[in-house]
Amino acid sequence: PLSPCRVRMREYITAGIAHIEMLYRTNLLALTGHSTSPHYPPNKVLIYDDHLQRTIGELSFRQRVLTTKLRRDRIVVVLRDRVYIYNFSDLALLDKVHTGDNPL
Repeated sequence: PLSPCRVRMREYITAGIAHIEMLYRTNLLALTGHSTSPHYPPNKVLIYDDHLQRTIGELSFRQRVLTTKLRRDRIVVVLRDRVYIYNFSDLALLDKVHTGDNPL
């Protein structure tokens, strides 16, 4: 039997990644870059399909992305003073919520 705790594949990314969020146990990842990386800037969220080995979507912001959360139907992106909610299938903006300061 296969154990969910064993490494099945290892991928090396040479660019600076600050945060990775996986959609459940699928091949879809949300990548947020580090401030020193030109390929993955800190104000973008890249939706990456590991099976296809390519980026399938991109969200850009004026502020640094603090974190990203994924659900089958939604992408939630947290910035310093607001939260954006997108539809996963077409990356359409559903809601923008202004918040207090979100320290991280």
